[in-house]
Amino acid sequence: PITYSGITCPTDTLCKAVGDVNKILSWNGTSWSQESSNLDPGNFSNLFGVSCPSATLCKAVGENGTLLSWNGSAWGPETESGTLTTQRLYTVSCPTSTLCKAVGDGGTILSWDGSDWTIEGVGITTDDLIGIDCRSNTFCKAGGINGALVSWNGLDWTLETESGTLTTDTINSVSCPSIALCKAVGNNGIILTWHSGTGWDNSESRQDQITLNDISCPTTTLCKVVTTLGIILSWDGTNWSTDTSDPYGQINGVDCFSATLCKAVGSNQVLGMVVQTLNDVSKGFVLDMFNSTGCLTGLTVTEYQINHPNAPAGLQTGRYWTITPSGCTSGFSGSLTLPPNFTPNATTVDCRYTGTGTTWECGKNGYTTSPISTVTRVGITHFSDWAVGADNPTAINLTAFRATQVKQSVRVKWSATYQMNMRGFNVWRKTHNGAWQKLNTNLIPATAGINFKFNDKHVKPGKTYRYKLEVVTISGSEWSSVARVRVK
Repeated sequence: PITYSGITCPTDTLCKAVGDVNKILSWNGTSWSQESSNLDPGNFSNLFGVSCPSATLCKAVGENGTLLSWNGSAWGPETESGTLTTQRLYTVSCPTSTLCKAVGDGGTILSWDGSDWTIEGVGITTDDLIGIDCRSNTFCKAGGINGALVSWNGLDWTLETESGTLTTDTINSVSCPSIALCKAVGNNGIILTWHSGTGWDNSESRQDQITLNDISCPTTTLCKVVTTLGIILSWDGTNWSTDTSDPYGQINGVDCFSATLCKAVGSNQVLGMVVQTLNDVSKGFVLDMFNSTGCLTGLTVTEYQINHPNAPAGLQTGRYWTITPSGCTSGFSGSLTLPPNFTPNATTVDCRYTGTGTTWECGKNGYTTSPISTVTRVGITHFSDWAVGADNPTAINLTAFRATQVKQSVRVKWSATYQMNMRGFNVWRKTHNGAWQKLNTNLIPATAGINFKFNDKHVKPGKTYRYKLEVVTISGSEWSSVARVRVK
């Protein structure tokens, strides 16, 4: 599986994540997509860090001094990539569009001034520098192995007084929500706090010796930390607590645009802000939430290795999921990836149970067959029970389609006994010149029930009218027979 190591979210509708072998993911506020690094195909550089000072500028760093830049539409290697240094670069921080700082092995520090990259801080330390955060053009803090701590004041880099004394463990990440407060985390549960005027202290370090991989503090009263065991920690300005535990292990990077939007990355996965409790969930399951109002506080997901009791034939594939939200049931959207226990194809769909009979609402936006079979659907706004539809769903079965006169109108009625892949219905009437005209303005949703009706009030006595029904499915349309009625 691909391991993603770094992530940044410059806005609430844009995130970039980087990982192994030049992999770059981009989030547009709704879903994730793969982007090209535009590196030479023979250069399989692992990327470790990324930072975007704006929605149209990003910098990424990686193996062998790799430097990449994104201009709002495409990625490409910087002129200095691999030439200023061949040392591994771990992290980059760009507080503005004219300043970036990158750090790496051997105490390497690179600086970008909006035009060119240069080497800085030579001789400050020979320890590998792993994490850095720059709050402004004149304020940066960085840390690394052996408890190394270095600082930038806008003119010079200096070795912090506490470097190597508070801890000799590796510092993996630094986050500074203001120029008066910084947090640094690292191996063996190390947590360092810097206050302007008093310096660094290690009073918040954990005793469980868990490796803390990355930290992001969007405000002075909120920090999120991701760990090698998949545990996500949260700081509220006073105390630390555990948010959630991911069953698939290591989470490498986290970035919070605000107090209600965080994204985290790890091995072949992207996690959203909302706390998720996953019970017996197979590998490949991903639920990425965009919490637009902040009311969604948690999600509980349980996977069952049996058919859903209300699944029609096409959904009886031996697996389903229950997803239960807490806090609220609307005001959010997300992207859901489900791992079926069969190989999906272009007709396979993710389906949500509507709570009525055997009625399911289905759709999909993509699927994979390697390394894990998955089916993805974006724009999720409601949760209940979910299943993955088997290939070639059963055809629509319409019953009782008829048209009858009711007072001075014609009522078209129909029933649908199988609705797994239906979007909804359109009612059509034949005009006097032989053409067919759609009568309803909006699609009649299939989730409304199993019995449907439509009233045509634009009819005249003594005329014969013909109607047919368009059943709109995920893959196209199907048509009913023609119903005929003479208005008296």
